[in-house]
Amino acid sequence: MENTNKLKKKLLEERGTENFHLALEELQPDVARNVVESLTPDEIYVKVNHRRFEEDYICDYIDYLWDISHKAFWRHVYTVLDEEEGVLIGGDMLYFGKMCDNLVPKKVLFRLIYLYANRNKDNFNIDEMGVAAIGCVIRAQTKNFDRWKIIKKHLRANYTKHEILKKELKTLIKTKCTYYFGF
Repeated sequence: MENTNKLKKKLLEERGTENFHLALEELQPDVARNVVESLTPDEIYVKVNHRRFEEDYICDYIDYLWDISHKAFWRHVYTVLDEEEGVLIGGDMLYFGKMCDNLVPKKVLFRLIYLYANRNKDNFNIDEMGVAAIGCVIRAQTKNFDRWKIIKKHLRANYTKHEILKKELKTLIKTKCTYYFGF
């Protein structure tokens, strides 16, 4: 563990997410896995939400994580779904494709719903592209993984205007996904 912490500290000195990602790729997969799984929430936030001109690189980095650690992938995806920074749009958005093709952890699914439900608030930075991408995931989760009951239960427990939100989500689910995530 001590060696992982030393290595992580050194790698975190890399400027920007692209260089951090490239440095991780030079490591053995198990070593890279140990590093990314040891990142704190604050360290992840810096890597995925300090986005200035890094959007494509951050998307590539998150996609890379899928191959070395699903645990790290989902932690990064949860963090990148940020109300202030908005939905990360860049590159091929393969990480959104993975959210459409795989069962999403409830925490991530509920985060997507939270962003959608609050999209019109002044302090939220969720644009139309972000809403459309969120819609694709929610649609895939309900159609491919039968998550509608879980979503309805979550809405009732967490939103005072859950009936209105439920109706909006039903409309969103019926809307064809306009994104193609990938090459």
